[in-house]
Amino acid sequence: MAAASGKGGVVIVYIAGGVTFSEMRAVYELADQLNREIYIGSTHVITPRGFLDDLKSLHLEMLT
Repeated sequence: MAAASGKGGVVIVYIAGGVTFSEMRAVYELADQLNREIYIGSTHVITPRGFLDDLKSLHLEMLT
């Protein structure tokens, strides 16, 4: 990513509850398009396996 131009400041995006790889990629692409520094943070990274495990545990909780 190129250095930010003089237009505006740094953008910080924080997602409570987890961020996916595709969301991180979207922020990276947006930063490149806007020639801005955008930082993304979260409580944790949601992996595909972790997402499926969360769905499984939610389903099991609903059955009991």
